[in-house]
Amino acid sequence: NGSEGGTVFGAGKGSGADNEPESGRMSFGTNLVIADECDILNNVYGGGNYGFADEYTNLYVLGGIVHGNVFGGSNQNKAPQVTVNMKDGKINGSLYGGSNTSGTNNDGATVNVSGGTVTNVFGGGLGEDTDMEAGTVVNVSGGTISNNVYGGGEKGTVSNGNTEVNISGGTMNDVFGAGKGESEASGSKAVISGTTTVNVTGGTV
Repeated sequence: NGSEGGTVFGAGKGSGADNEPESGRMSFGTNLVIADECDILNNVYGGGNYGFADEYTNLYVLGGIVHGNVFGGSNQNKAPQVTVNMKDGKINGSLYGGSNTSGTNNDGATVNVSGGTVTNVFGGGLGEDTDMEAGTVVNVSGGTISNNVYGGGEKGTVSNGNTEVNISGGTMNDVFGAGKGESEASGSKAVISGTTTVNVTGGTV
């Protein structure tokens, strides 16, 4: 079914079949809150498993622990306007504004981190078939990021729009206005088609 057990989705389950592109669709938006003492064994998605929301996805990480990754978008499908707010809690994996494996975001993503602990933060998605067509914004004002902050995605592209990273607090290793790619031979270049802007006014880098 494209995902492992112990995964939380804000939207529905689609079929993943090419002839059923609207399956798992939600006509409006999703609001997903991760908080308190929750213990999620795998990943969290603001969107669905092959499903998606039409208008918006709001994802809040306010507590608890996620043993996998957190995605503002969907698992192998598109995403609408995405806003992710992490204020507390722990993500053992990485935090992504975009989708996992494949999927296009047409309306942009904003990722805000003001607390908690996470390995990496990406404005975009994970996978060479993910794309952010309206740019990304990453704001870090607090929290602990044990590795790096990226304005773009991991292997994925930003084919239109710009990336912006604003650091005013928190602790992290390195800050990149663009994404994290691999070799050109692999095709996973994490290309940014627009401009990148990085503003560092605080925090420990």
